[in-house]
Amino acid sequence: MSDHRRIMNMVSRGVIAATDDETGVQLGQVSLLYEEDKVAVERFQNYGFSSAPPVDSEALVVFVGGGRDHGAIVATDDRQSRFTGLEPGAVAIYTNEGDSIVLKRGGIVEITTKHLVITAEEDVTVKTDRLEIEAPEIAIKGDIELDGDLNATGSINAPQGSVGGSTRDE
Repeated sequence: MSDHRRIMNMVSRGVIAATDDETGVQLGQVSLLYEEDKVAVERFQNYGFSSAPPVDSEALVVFVGGGRDHGAIVATDDRQSRFTGLEPGAVAIYTNEGDSIVLKRGGIVEITTKHLVITAEEDVTVKTDRLEIEAPEIAIKGDIELDGDLNATGSINAPQGSVGGSTRDE
């Protein structure tokens, strides 16, 4: 193969047909040039970040040395779900279902999702000057320890004898 041909074959655009996320490195099936399909193409991702691009996402595939027998997917994008409207310097992690974590300018982190689950094996600590929660209903399971004042507007409804740390019948 001529040097010119090798250089021309080094980089190709393609479309993701499927991914296999169960192996040590994610594998992708990608359609490249006319009737050029590749299976089990390694997809390299940055450490600490992992994704499974939707079918029909675009891919950039490199072929080391220009030989088309062993490629590597180095980037993917999905035009239909790509997060848009970011200010310069902002960062977003997102899904094609509308979930996102956006690191905005001005020190703002915005999380958008239908269900947020935080799992910590030991404990969770929130340090802030002010915490505001807006929800029509809040459910807390377990004991509550309060170090400070409790100011309430409205009423506090509790079973007879349960306020003040005592559950004795008097």
